[in-house]
Amino acid sequence: MEQKTKRFEQYKPHMNLQAVLSANGRFIYISANCKELLSYEQNELIGTYLKDYLHEDDLFLVESYFYNEHHLLPCTFRFVKKIIR
Repeated sequence: MEQKTKRFEQYKPHMNLQAVLSANGRFIYISANCKELLSYEQNELIGTYLKDYLHEDDLFLVESYFYNEHHLLPCTFRFVKKIIR
């Protein structure tokens, strides 16, 4: 278990994903590392809705975050990774 934790820690600084969303939740921008982290190209995500990629258990959490007027804390959620066949 300790070895898995150490392995994860080495990638942690590189796991930041930056995104800009429109008021209705469409991707306007997403950082280029989305391909590495999520298996989606930037052009696949731009113009699509964030909710289409959220884990179903996190949908309410993210929707309530966007409808809330005060964003003092970051919102953490699971992104459903693209399945490559």
